[in-house]
Amino acid sequence: MKKTALQKLAISEKQALDFAADYYGIRGEIKKLQGEIDFNFHIKINREESVVLKISRPDFDADRLSMQTDLLEYIAQKATVSGAPKLLLSKSGKFLESITDENGQVRILRMMTWISGRLWANVCPHTPSLLTNLGSTCALLTNALQGFDHPAAHQPFRWNSAELPEIQRHFSIFSQPDELEIVQYFFQLFEKEVLSREDDLRKSVIHGDFNDYNIVVSDDLENPQVVGIIDFGDTNFSYTINELAIACTYAMMDKADPLSIARSIVEGYHAVFPLREPEVAALFPLIAARLLLSVTHSGLAKIKEPENEYLQISAQPAWNLLNELRKIAPAFAHYTFRAACQWVPCPQHNLFKNWIATRPSAFAPVVHFDLKDATELDLSVDSLDLGHYENYENDDLFLKKIRQLLDDNQATVGLGGYDETRPVYTTDAYLVEGNQGPQWRTVHLGLDIWTAAETPV
Repeated sequence: MKKTALQKLAISEKQALDFAADYYGIRGEIKKLQGEIDFNFHIKINREESVVLKISRPDFDADRLSMQTDLLEYIAQKATVSGAPKLLLSKSGKFLESITDENGQVRILRMMTWISGRLWANVCPHTPSLLTNLGSTCALLTNALQGFDHPAAHQPFRWNSAELPEIQRHFSIFSQPDELEIVQYFFQLFEKEVLSREDDLRKSVIHGDFNDYNIVVSDDLENPQVVGIIDFGDTNFSYTINELAIACTYAMMDKADPLSIARSIVEGYHAVFPLREPEVAALFPLIAARLLLSVTHSGLAKIKEPENEYLQISAQPAWNLLNELRKIAPAFAHYTFRAACQWVPCPQHNLFKNWIATRPSAFAPVVHFDLKDATELDLSVDSLDLGHYENYENDDLFLKKIRQLLDDNQATVGLGGYDETRPVYTTDAYLVEGNQGPQWRTVHLGLDIWTAAETPV
């Protein structure tokens, strides 16, 4: 039987174990792991010890492998970061061993420590506290990488969102009109909100791939924490904020309320590595940019290696998230992230506040009435006026109760309170699907004016 291109590249578990024994003197139970760039193997030496053997493809980039080695050594010296894998020396005292496989192809071996825990993809639920912890862990790595540089980090890299314009030439692979519309929309948003403020965005070497298969979480089910970040194969020099954008992107996938997911991560990140206003303004477009890279590369990979299912693992979730993000106004996302940083959500708030202060009569009343003809209505959960559940579950009974309260107070107008916790929101009319299952809103966010039908507005 003729071997496929992928089969010719592949390394079997037996071959990998032989390499581990020959070059590192390590033996044990071996299991193949997923990976896009390298072939990865988990070797369990005994109940307490495990390692990871990484074997490059024949077309490996020697400069990038050298960079990863230098980077792991660099952050190993930083007390602020724990959980990054550490490289192990071979029997000949090298971090990188060059070998020739059975097909005569040269490959590079690397052995590193194993980080125990669960992959983010296997953790449920992703609670707000865990998401905030992910943000702070991401920021700790950002801090640790400050000052690190390497020539290979500046090479063109297809997963670098700063190079997003390079993928525009591949947009012809999106044959469906709805897909093309989304891709063009977010590409234009990137040009408008990222490229326009590029000079104001900090740049540094980043991990570049905070996805749910590169994040390790503790086995503690009550209070899980991020304990490790693995796979530095996508390290590149980019916008510093792009590290956070990537972490948000993958955590947001398959969530009912993706923006709230990102908000928790931003909150944790900003507390450790304070963000700047231009970076927060660029964050939402950069999240979408990562998704554009993902769907483009998945489309190209499907053409090149249709049998490699791993290369398609994020394709559908990426499209789903792009569709959800398309429904969100970019300004609203921007204000949400500003709020996560504990800033005034709208940057124009003070301008508006100063403007309205000079125009006390700039707005007309919505409804004309005299306050002496009005009464306040208590519609809260602890109201003594509202009565039985049926009084607010049934529209007719509810309106009858309102009219009764107005009559009892000899009023023609009723005023409902802002920021009031109301039992009416427990009805199924206010049921929504949240990130952790069904949920209901509780607080009223308007000011009600109850008065007779046909009153001019």
